Amino acid sequence: MDTPAINPYPTEYKLPGDKSILTKDKSGDDRQSLLGPKACIVHALTFHEIPPKIDQLIEKLPDNEKLEELPNIQKEYLSFTVYSLKQMVAAGTISAETAWSLFYGEWGKIDSVAEDNFKGMREAFMQGVKTKIGDNDSTKKLSLLEFEFYARAGKAGLAQYERYDTWAKDLIFDKYTCKGMSEATKDEYRKALWLEMRIIEKQIGISKLNEDVRIFELGDGKYHIQITGITGTIDLFKVSTSSQSGRAIDSTIKAEIGHWMFGVFNFNNLWPQELMDRMNIIGYTERVNVAFDNTLTENLPPEARAFLQGGFYLASREADYSNYPEELPESKKNSYEKHEVAEYVERLIRKRMIRAVKGKELSSKDVYKTYRKMGVYIALLDFERKTKEEILEKIESFNLKEIDEYYNSYKIPWLIGEGKWEEVIKLGEAAIPALEEKLIDEHSRKEAAEALIKLKGLKEGSPKYKELYAYLLIDEGKWEEVIKLGKYASFALVTALYDENQGIRAKAAKALGEIGDIFAILTKEYKRLYAYQLIEEGKWEEVIKLGEAAIPALKITVFDESIGEKAAEALKKIRQMEAEE
Repeated sequence: MDTPAINPYPTEYKLPGDKSILTKDKSGDDRQSLLGPKACIVHALTFHEIPPKIDQLIEKLPDNEKLEELPNIQKEYLSFTVYSLKQMVAAGTISAETAWSLFYGEWGKIDSVAEDNFKGMREAFMQGVKTKIGDNDSTKKLSLLEFEFYARAGKAGLAQYERYDTWAKDLIFDKYTCKGMSEATKDEYRKALWLEMRIIEKQIGISKLNEDVRIFELGDGKYHIQITGITGTIDLFKVSTSSQSGRAIDSTIKAEIGHWMFGVFNFNNLWPQELMDRMNIIGYTERVNVAFDNTLTENLPPEARAFLQGGFYLASREADYSNYPEELPESKKNSYEKHEVAEYVERLIRKRMIRAVKGKELSSKDVYKTYRKMGVYIALLDFERKTKEEILEKIESFNLKEIDEYYNSYKIPWLIGEGKWEEVIKLGEAAIPALEEKLIDEHSRKEAAEALIKLKGLKEGSPKYKELYAYLLIDEGKWEEVIKLGKYASFALVTALYDENQGIRAKAAKALGEIGDIFAILTKEYKRLYAYQLIEEGKWEEVIKLGEAAIPALKITVFDESIGEKAAEALKKIRQMEAEE
């Protein structure tokens, strides 16, 4: 992502959420505060990057009274315009200066917006954005909707695009809260939800961790885990109380998508769910990395400054404490209220990472990536039933290797499922158990075997190479060559006995017969495969009796939310048995 433009802060106005850090004498700060819808517009269009001549741009904004007088349909149109522009600046497809120019272009047409032309005007707006950006290799072959997704979310916007139409058609709008909502407005919410899902998947680095959202209802924010439903709103005119009344326009959508992404986890405590909410809600991007560039001055964009110092955030649910403060009140640090714990932990993560960069434990270019990995890491620690105190200690010790191992333990199965074999190989030895488990899957055994050969650097003709090469030959139906491998093909042929294709099962059995008496060789492999069957049947005592042979299957199963605890307990017992021998 390109480095954002570094332009001065306004001198006449105080940006929403600004904690007056620029001012040495805070009591002498006479900049005007911004309130209501006006504050929401400024927050959205300055958070990721401040444009040149920001004072003049703010001065041109209509008064809140005029904004509030707009008909509802025009309020909706303006809200989705500002939301889209904020996403584009975040994605780096347009500059903040261009965003303000496009905003004023739409403001000039606002009186023309009506129910019957809402969709057409939104399409005209996107066509105007396309003209402003100009065609390039990334955009010239895109349809208008594809271009919009790209403009608002970059490459993440085009991920899984082929699924969008089906998903959009199946999304249910709550009949009570969305009563009377126009189809054009529903389209905007469909796009908003879809893009926020794709954005967080890109930021986290793991796709399809959770099922897609199925139900949307209009409201102030809630995630319904049982039905994978989200309550949210895109509305400049729903302001909350703060020192400068207003809020981030995407606060509820981002917060609940944060919950959605990690809804797959059976959390031990409630606060890690809220941590996912908090880590997503503020809308950090890779641009926070510029905060660690020593050549920059106090004119860091608000996003980068917020990462370093807090502030610039307007969506706190509670009146007696604020999100992302520079310092939390002492009374809150030992709280067990889930929102307060989440905000305290999020602050600890940022502060610890800042120290890690200063101490050269972490490269500045990896700050944002690691920040997001920490969310997965903490989710897994909580899933393992670690206490809050144990998790806080893990954050403080900041073992980057351990963080990566935990993160990869969840990422590897997804990468394999997505067929991203080269990325799996890059993860090294950590990927071996998952790849070996995939050797029994007829749909991926060839690719898994090829990946293992590359990962292990096996020489052609070596015993281990032959064992894996047999899977490739079976997949290609080269049975005579399989038989020539002799005992080295035994393990692969046993897995083929479980193939869904009856013809392959028969040929595998025949090949085993021609190879000869290999049952002694197969005992260990049989046990390894049998462990998966026993786990599926819930026969945990029998799994434990298999001992070491069951470990690969258990290592995979511990991340299954329904039986992960039992798998972890079985793994623990096997380890104890090994230690006693």
